Amino acid sequence: MSEYTQAVCHDGAAILKDGVPLTVEQILEALRERDAMAAHVERQSELLRRLVSAMRNYEMDADPDYPPPRDHRAMMSDAEAALKAVPETSLARLIAESRIEGALAVRHLTQGDDWEDTELRAVIDDYVAGLRCQTEGHQ
Repeated sequence: MSEYTQAVCHDGAAILKDGVPLTVEQILEALRERDAMAAHVERQSELLRRLVSAMRNYEMDADPDYPPPRDHRAMMSDAEAALKAVPETSLARLIAESRIEGALAVRHLTQGDDWEDTELRAVIDDYVAGLRCQTEGHQ
């Protein structure tokens, strides 16, 4: 797994992946991939919940003289264990919180000893406010 860090490079901030500076496009692509993976995991978690529910219904409706096969029970046990391992906090919320942290770190760099980029700070503040609204919907 790659390690992402930050550094000061030339006159500004830089995001590093395994010590190598990334371009803005590379950072955006990594964020898009992360979002897609998070959405995929959340969809799979929901499908797993539905599968476990269907399997429980199957067992309740099963004829007592013909119990479900052992592999059905093992699969149900595995599915239930996987559901217990699903994070209580959604991945979307974790991603939004991570982006807030990053945006606030960048915001800090918009002010120097004798200068300040108020327009960029306002854009960052709006971005952070939007992310905070998103986190409220993903508990």
